[in-house]
Amino acid sequence: MNLPDGKAYDTYVIAIAGTEGKFPTSYDWEVEDEGVSEVVDFKQFAVSGMKVVPPPVTNPGIGAFISNGTAAGVNVLAVVPPLPSAFTPGVQLGDLIATILSNTKVIFTGHSLAGALSPTLALGFQLAGTL
Repeated sequence: MNLPDGKAYDTYVIAIAGTEGKFPTSYDWEVEDEGVSEVVDFKQFAVSGMKVVPPPVTNPGIGAFISNGTAAGVNVLAVVPPLPSAFTPGVQLGDLIATILSNTKVIFTGHSLAGALSPTLALGFQLAGTL
């Protein structure tokens, strides 16, 4: 893959910041942090490329489920394009990752809230066939 700087790399790091400490938003608290009482089907969520949060499951049976709050946070990471000042402005993360060559390493990492979001995002992209 060649990025805007014209270079190809053998390793990419997707570094995700956690909850903003000084000015956490009501979205952080009310949706992501407190959204643990409802769950969504993780496979259904992943197949959509994390672009569509499925309705909460009221009686989860056997399968893989994640909290509705985690799904909402991962959805934002997958769908919202980066700011114009970013290295790849306007390009959704899934679209960027889809262009990475198969022999390239991609490392997902994060701190705080992103400690939950980063591995969920990575596994979701893998299940969706993006990685």
